[in-house]
Amino acid sequence: MNIHWLERHLGETLVATGVVHLLYSARVNQSVRAAIWRDGLVNTVPDQGERNEALWFTTGGGLMIGAGLLARSHIRRTGTLPPAFGAALLATALANGILQPLSGIWVVAAEGVLALRIAATRPIRAASPRAAARAAA
Repeated sequence: MNIHWLERHLGETLVATGVVHLLYSARVNQSVRAAIWRDGLVNTVPDQGERNEALWFTTGGGLMIGAGLLARSHIRRTGTLPPAFGAALLATALANGILQPLSGIWVVAAEGVLALRIAATRPIRAASPRAAARAAA
């Protein structure tokens, strides 16, 4: 089976998206992070404002890295992804894109479409008992 390079490396692209998110946040929010540290971390992020934005930008980057590592592992073990993975990426990206159209969220939308393509062209098959035992070991 010929697998497109981008499909084989979707996990890595998601990790890269998360890393870019973290690097951007680190660069743009330096003074905000310094203020949070200076104020003692605990309960220093209000519900709105720059501190909240910095927190969620960093959180989003970390979650993208986690999703990418999960996708990478799943693709390597099974050759595919569950359809729900791509649907969740795409739905989240579309909801965010409606609220903030001039943002990088469209990269995540493209990754969601690619994940859905992977799931549609290579459905998950039940593992043989031998393969399941090897995976569990």
